[in-house]
Amino acid sequence: MSFTYSGSNIYLQSISLPEPFNSWYSPNANFTSLVYLKTGTGVESAQVNIVFNVGNLTKSSYSGTFTVTALDAYGATHVSTGTISAGQQSQPTIHGWLERTLDWANDNPLLASALAFGVITVIVLAAFALSKKR
Repeated sequence: MSFTYSGSNIYLQSISLPEPFNSWYSPNANFTSLVYLKTGTGVESAQVNIVFNVGNLTKSSYSGTFTVTALDAYGATHVSTGTISAGQQSQPTIHGWLERTLDWANDNPLLASALAFGVITVIVLAAFALSKKR
């Protein structure tokens, strides 16, 4: 998670995650007691790495709202929210390629017809040329 901050140094106190992210969360030793020091004036950026151990997925995508609580050098608490999402990536297969091609052909019927006509024409001409050589 990348973030920006201004004002003073900040100390990240907690990150609250929605389910199922919360049950996937592996407390990262680097997250505990993270203090981000200001090196100058204005806005600074930083990031925190969060590790998830994902088990068996029952859906293709997940999303929800997370909350980050931080404390600044003056003792004021700051709360920020954002959206977290994750999804499955399918492995390429012939079936998946064919499915995507058919979806494309349904969305572009004129172009698909022209392409099919061109492919058929090349095959017929190639067959004709081979028969002439014999």
